[in-house]
Amino acid sequence: MLEPTDLDLITLHTIALFNHDEAGRITGSNEPIPVSAPRLYIGRSLEGNVWRCGSSVPAGLAACLDEALRAEPPATNLEAAPQCLTELTELLESQAPVTDVSSGPAWLVPASTTIPVGIAVTSALSPDQVRDADQLFASDLAPTQPYAAVVVDGQVASLCSCSRITPDVAEAGLVTVEAYRGHGYAVSVTAAWAAAVRETGRLPLYSTSWDNHSSRRVAAKLNLRLYGADFSMT
Repeated sequence: MLEPTDLDLITLHTIALFNHDEAGRITGSNEPIPVSAPRLYIGRSLEGNVWRCGSSVPAGLAACLDEALRAEPPATNLEAAPQCLTELTELLESQAPVTDVSSGPAWLVPASTTIPVGIAVTSALSPDQVRDADQLFASDLAPTQPYAAVVVDGQVASLCSCSRITPDVAEAGLVTVEAYRGHGYAVSVTAAWAAAVRETGRLPLYSTSWDNHSSRRVAAKLNLRLYGADFSMT
């Protein structure tokens, strides 16, 4: 199997993030409990960009956004804003004020990633532990197979599950109970989850916001492959 390019991965990531209508517009997040879609989403990589308009954006405005983004070059710094940000902002604000702009890195968990030794990880929680995890982490991060968890004194301390899933990829949903942070549990469950995802024939993806330093530390410890970044405007 050929190694996917960064542009391949950001495209698969974009497809996994959202539900789409027949016109390819995004209607909401691809999660067990969907949330509303941004008005504009850009998946950026060093090889090129992909983008989607929300279904609430009028067709004429969507065409103008599409034209602006077709002229946007591939990113050279994924943390920097798109070069056409001012134009995008002015276009969107012709419809309504831009109320939120968010961005963050996206990684692939490589096949070579190994599960750290010394921490017991399970993929077989009891029904009671599944219920507790559902309550602790909210239903969009409840144990969706495949998942990996660290259990301490009978309680789920850390869980990595599939927050979004397609036939090609699964997106990591990672949460560690605050009292159990700093023990390496997040690194272990993410590595174990990724190995289980690859056994299903999917690629394991991991993304966060730029200011989520704890998630970025997990990515650094696992030496994940940075392939792109999200950029959303609402």
